[in-house]
Parts: sequence; C-alpha cells; structure tokens
Amino acid sequence: MRFEHKAGEKLFVDFSGDTPAYVDRETGELISVELFVAVIGASSRTYALAVASQQIPDWTKALNY
Repeated sequence: MRFEHKAGEKLFVDFSGDTPAYVDRETGELISVELFVAVIGASSRTYALAVASQQIPDWTKALNY
C-alpha cells in the first residue's frame, strides 16, 4: 500500500532488527553495533548510522549527528 506524505511532515526513526558487526583493524575483534535508521516520509531519503547501543546517549547522538 502506498502512503502519501507532505514534505517535512514526517520522519520515521528506529533501530534496525539486524545487528551488523565490523572487524577492528588493529585487534581483529568482531564488534557488534546497533544500526539507527531514519527515513523522510515524502522523499524516502534514508539515513543510517552505526552506534554502540540502543541506550539514550547513543539514540540522541544518532538524532543529532
């Protein structure tokens, strides 16, 4: 179903369900991160940022980045 959104009306934000990971180049350790995703309703432009956790400091960091 297609939804129509007025420009500037809505921003959808949440953490993705999957937990991606990356390899630390210095230690070789696999580090899991949370993926913050934001989508502008009218244009479907997407923004994503990997943060350490879903805790409030990381949530506000992702929103203000």
